[in-house]
Amino acid sequence: MLSFETFEKVCMSSTTKKGQMFRDYFVMLRKFIDYYKQHITDKILELTQTNKFIYILTVNKQSNLLKLGRTGNIRKRLQAYSTGKEKHPDIKYIMIVEDDKRVEKCAKLFAKANQYKGNKELYKMHNDALKSIVFDCAKLDKSVIAHMSNPSLKTYIVYDDSRNIEYLNLKGEVIGAEFGVSRKLKSSLVKTKKTRKLAK
Repeated sequence: MLSFETFEKVCMSSTTKKGQMFRDYFVMLRKFIDYYKQHITDKILELTQTNKFIYILTVNKQSNLLKLGRTGNIRKRLQAYSTGKEKHPDIKYIMIVEDDKRVEKCAKLFAKANQYKGNKELYKMHNDALKSIVFDCAKLDKSVIAHMSNPSLKTYIVYDDSRNIEYLNLKGEVIGAEFGVSRKLKSSLVKTKKTRKLAK
């Protein structure tokens, strides 16, 4: 099977009418990028200065060893990794998120089984799997924030021990009840019991 790059080269070198159409397409694409490159650059710079990021870097290419991290300044962080022999860090994934701490904690929780020798930032796993975890955590975080800010969201309390509970039989008749106790009252009752024990 041909790779996309090889297929592209074959089409570019073709002398047929389709090959000419293919070359014309890439010429048009280059002009489009050239025309909008400043807008694209400005937008990228704006995003890098005002957002928080989750990133994945390759630490060891031979062993699928990946580093998962977060930062508020992606350019500065990548510059810090551009040292020694690795002038250009092998970046696998960068994602802009609303809360980098929450998303990172979530991703590390689900990737914990793949931690490399107990290191909380290094993971020995496939790149796509780690990317999927980060993406799903960011998606979940965004969804939770949206639900919290939505006053019309319907929620249903299944159990709350601070409320009175009635037990019904199949006929709907009350056969028992428990009276709710507030958290403060519960803690004071515990203290009272302990005090009584000490007094004895």
